[in-house]
Amino acid sequence: MPNMPGKPGEQPQAWRATRQARRRREKARRDEPDEGPKTIPHPTKPPKAPNPDEFKIHPNKNGEYSFNFNNQPWPSLLQWLADISAMDLDYQEMPDDYVNISTPAEKGYKVAEVRNLLNQLLLARGFTLLSHGKTLSLANVKKLDLSLVRASHAGSAEELKDQQSYAFVKVSFSLDRMTAMPPSRN
Repeated sequence: MPNMPGKPGEQPQAWRATRQARRRREKARRDEPDEGPKTIPHPTKPPKAPNPDEFKIHPNKNGEYSFNFNNQPWPSLLQWLADISAMDLDYQEMPDDYVNISTPAEKGYKVAEVRNLLNQLLLARGFTLLSHGKTLSLANVKKLDLSLVRASHAGSAEELKDQQSYAFVKVSFSLDRMTAMPPSRN
């Protein structure tokens, strides 16, 4: 062991300072909330004004829609969806950003598929579309009143395949019998 200045058994001052700095860094890391990787939020204002003519879309001979939306705000986009769905639009709040989405020209989408596609984008923003008769409602998922979610009368898991991928549905299954298990004893 090298000859170190100071009293026997005492750590050199540089070592103490390094250890103290390390402890401060570790404490700071423990005190910081783990926010994960830094992200860039989607701007709320589009870089260029939207073109209202993008909504002048007509279905093809199969009743399918192809579209190209650039910088379209949600209110306009959802009103267009309600119009092609022959439904009224109802909402209390909606995302405060805009949408850029295009479909391949050779691939058309039925109205229900368009609704599902836009619902996918809405779910990523914390919203969902619910349909009730002739009304299309937009709901904040965190504030969702489950009584507004349409019940699916699927008799089996197989019948759920007919539901749209991004739709909220209530499902109930009938049970032929049920066995109660006693609580486990640890």
